[in-house]
Amino acid sequence: MTRVHHDLRAVLGHLLDVLREQGAIAEPRKPTGYIAEELRRYDEHMRDAQGLTAGTRRARLRTVRRLLLHKFAGRGCARSLYWVDNARPSASCLRWSSRPIVLR
Repeated sequence: MTRVHHDLRAVLGHLLDVLREQGAIAEPRKPTGYIAEELRRYDEHMRDAQGLTAGTRRARLRTVRRLLLHKFAGRGCARSLYWVDNARPSASCLRWSSRPIVLR
C-alpha cells in the first residue's frame, strides 16, 4: 500500500497532538508582534463577521501572512493597514492609509 503525502501528514499531526497532551513535547509558540496581532484580529473578523470556516480562514491567513511579512517585516508600519470587508487574500484586499487599523 502506497502512502500519500496528505495521509502521512494527518498521521503525524495526530501524533504531535498526543505527544503534546502527554507533555512529551512543548506546545508550539504563539506568534507575537504587530503582524501576528493583525492576523489574529483579521481571523476573528473572518470568523465572527463573515462566518468563514477554519479551513478557509487558514488559507486566507497563510496568504495574507506572506504578504505582510514581505511588505512590513522589520518595519513597524503595519499600523497604516486596514482591512476591507469581504477581502480576498491578495494584494487587492489591502488598502494603505494614514488612518489606524479598522476591521469593517
